[in-house]
Amino acid sequence: MTTRRAGKLLTVIAIAGAFGLAGCGGDEGGASDQDSSTEQSTSGGPPPAGQASWQQQDPCGLLTPEETAKYLGAGAGEGRRTDDMGRPRCEWSGAGASRIKLTLWQPPAPDIVTGGGKDTVPVGDTTGYITSETELSCHMDVQAEPAYVQFDVRTSDTEAGQPNFCAKVAETARQALGTLGW
Repeated sequence: MTTRRAGKLLTVIAIAGAFGLAGCGGDEGGASDQDSSTEQSTSGGPPPAGQASWQQQDPCGLLTPEETAKYLGAGAGEGRRTDDMGRPRCEWSGAGASRIKLTLWQPPAPDIVTGGGKDTVPVGDTTGYITSETELSCHMDVQAEPAYVQFDVRTSDTEAGQPNFCAKVAETARQALGTLGW
């Protein structure tokens, strides 16, 4: 007899719980639908699910043709946008092996970028961490909020080569951060 009562009690609790959860889900869905329509009317559409605001930036809009010409020469053309695992990237190509890759990203562990005694270069009020540098190339990550900005620049123009090539790229990075408002 007590087993039967316990079974009925569990059934009643399960039904009450299901109705309670269904009621909560309905309220959230209604509020969410209303918020989505507000976002659509003010911003042209809601952001893709799970994307942060920095992931919605267009990295191809961060460099002007004059800035890309410093590394690639005149007529480098438009950048090509890609998305590398949630990391917006733009690539510009020039003559020979010349190229610029600009990526917005958040390192899973910032110490990977900022630690280990890497060479650094000032970029406005922040720091660029140099992964590699030659007279014709620079690969660095600029620490910024809400995301890092990675520059991978290679030029085949030997006249552009200089001992501190990343210092030149740091000036371009400073301008890009200004465009982002970071």
